[in-house]
Amino acid sequence: MAKDVVVEAIDDVSIAVQENVDDQEDLLSELARVRHERIEGVPLGEALGRERRPRVVVVLDRIVNRLTLGSARLRRAFITSLVEEGDTVTSVATRFEVTHQRISSILGRGRD
Repeated sequence: MAKDVVVEAIDDVSIAVQENVDDQEDLLSELARVRHERIEGVPLGEALGRERRPRVVVVLDRIVNRLTLGSARLRRAFITSLVEEGDTVTSVATRFEVTHQRISSILGRGRD
């Protein structure tokens, strides 16, 4: 049986969302800790810790990056499959509320 790129992309996004749930809980705890320390008068540099990048920023970036990469892959899989199944570029563009040029660009990247 051939691979289904849509199923694979959905699986990838599902994993990313679950990982983000875990990171979001961590982020909420870290935000609460920094907030509490700020209210207590702790200098920001101390509240953020001495790491090169504040943990809040590291975790937030991880969450955003997962969603950005996963959504791009899922969108590309949806668009490619819809066109392969017979939808026109224009109808897919209308469905996704973008221009037909944007859909053509996404389709073109899939051929690289």
